Amino acid sequence: MPDTFIIQTIQQEIPHEKKVFDICDHLAAQGIKPTLVRVRDELGGGSFSSINPLVKQWKEEQRVGDDPAMQALHTAIVAIGQKAATSIWKAADNHYQKLRKEQQAELKFLHKKTAKAETTINTLRDELYLVKSELERVKVEKQKLERMLIFHPPVVSKSASQNYEDIWQTTSYQINLHWSVIRDITEDHAD
Repeated sequence: MPDTFIIQTIQQEIPHEKKVFDICDHLAAQGIKPTLVRVRDELGGGSFSSINPLVKQWKEEQRVGDDPAMQALHTAIVAIGQKAATSIWKAADNHYQKLRKEQQAELKFLHKKTAKAETTINTLRDELYLVKSELERVKVEKQKLERMLIFHPPVVSKSASQNYEDIWQTTSYQINLHWSVIRDITEDHAD
């Protein structure tokens, strides 16, 4: 349904046909030619673009006179014009309603995506906190191990020493790998 405010506004802007015809009849009865300016002055305002078609229609009806065939043709043309205007209005309103529904659906979809994104962000923040905590724990553990190795070097046989070196390399590799992953995560989240 068209908005009543819009219809009222349009009705206020477009002079009422009967009023314009009455003014034209009154001017003609006084022997004054009904021109756009005179009709507009009698109306007290209005746009020429809305008054002109009505004055033309009044003049056409005066030329047609009492010819029933011409009056019937005129009535048919007016009816077709009204139907066309109504159809155009309905089509425009239907198009507006369709676009409005589509935009509401899209807005609802975007709200859902926003909520999901906020949940993901919060989850990532929690994970980042855990990773930073783990990083601190690994740093402390690394410092402990480094101090132990400096102050208490292992005394072992050559084969045990080789095992110890393998363990040390593996542990160092794992620590460095953790550092690399933690740096990557930290840098990604810092951006």
